[in-house]
Amino acid sequence: MLVEIQGSEWRLDTFLMSCRVLGRGVEKALLGAVCQQATEAGAASIRGEFLRTAKNAQTENFYESCGFTAVEKNIDRGVWQLTLSASTNLIPRWITLHLAVAGA
Repeated sequence: MLVEIQGSEWRLDTFLMSCRVLGRGVEKALLGAVCQQATEAGAASIRGEFLRTAKNAQTENFYESCGFTAVEKNIDRGVWQLTLSASTNLIPRWITLHLAVAGA
């Protein structure tokens, strides 16, 4: 996942994951970890974009399933935003994260 920090908003630039792990909660755990880091850094929201391709139809509703709200949406593209709060928790209960910060 590549994240671009734009003031108080974090933008998910690239979110790549093997189809073999989709649906097991790993995708939500990764997004949840980014939400935790963004909240701790003082971000107010996270924005993500979905661009339809021939191979990513199974992820079309991902942002919506994580509580994001559509900012723009048409048949080929969607822009989604999540307002962050201290209670934002997307990490499934069966996954435990151990975060390490680069350069720390």
